[in-house]
Amino acid sequence: MFVSQGLKREDFILTMGSVSAAAAQPLSAVATLVQTSQNVALPLSVLRHPSTTPITLTLTPRANWGGRGLLGMHIVPL
Repeated sequence: MFVSQGLKREDFILTMGSVSAAAAQPLSAVATLVQTSQNVALPLSVLRHPSTTPITLTLTPRANWGGRGLLGMHIVPL
């Protein structure tokens, strides 16, 4: 099965680097990780509907990409 690469809207992030979605405060942990990982490739494990098999992607936080923040996306808790 072909899986389009890159993070997509409504992907469910299971892990980002060493941070798990099951962490006590995952959003603050992600914020700390991103701030300390500028220009460092971080592995992501995500679920993309309708699949139940996680896929692995890489995300590199960086400034000056033309938008706000280091990620170029909003992460919301579920």
